[in-house]
Amino acid sequence: EIAVFIPRAFTPNGDNLNEIFQPIGASLTEYEFRIFNRWGQVIFTGNEKKPWTGNVNDSSVPAPEGVYICHLEAKGLDLEKSKVNSRVTLIR
Repeated sequence: EIAVFIPRAFTPNGDNLNEIFQPIGASLTEYEFRIFNRWGQVIFTGNEKKPWTGNVNDSSVPAPEGVYICHLEAKGLDLEKSKVNSRVTLIR
């Protein structure tokens, strides 16, 4: 079974604390996550090597403060795939 922690909030505001968002798990071997805005549009796609910095689609345009949906597809040590949905709050 996959043990994963998905942070509920992060603060990409330049103070070097909680600047990025990404799922964390000791039993994850690889994963991909997508961030959706309130209208269901994908605004970011990341993986274990590419965390979300709070910008829209890898641009320099910051996403507005608010609640976003994170859809995670992950493989565990047993190579079984799991899907998890969660919310993340972006605070500036």
